[in-house]
Amino acid sequence: MKADWDTLLKVVITLFGAYIIYQLIRVIFGGSWSTEEIIVALLVLNLSVTFLLAKKIEAFAVELKHIRGSFEALATDFKALRADYHSHVSKYHKR
Repeated sequence: MKADWDTLLKVVITLFGAYIIYQLIRVIFGGSWSTEEIIVALLVLNLSVTFLLAKKIEAFAVELKHIRGSFEALATDFKALRADYHSHVSKYHKR
């Protein structure tokens, strides 16, 4: 369900951006919106894209947090395995 909301949000932002581009083209060729309305629409588009990027960064940070824990556990296991290996090697070299 989460992927559906993210996809829907991306589609809405893309459609809104396309509509603003359409209005900008109309303004260039004779205009329907005033300059202030276009500026406000561009600011809203910028804010929504910033919000979408912040959500992505937050999701990546959470994923990296879980990966960090896995790597720390792997490093601990590797250190234990290395110590065990060196203890076995030293036993055979003493004989």
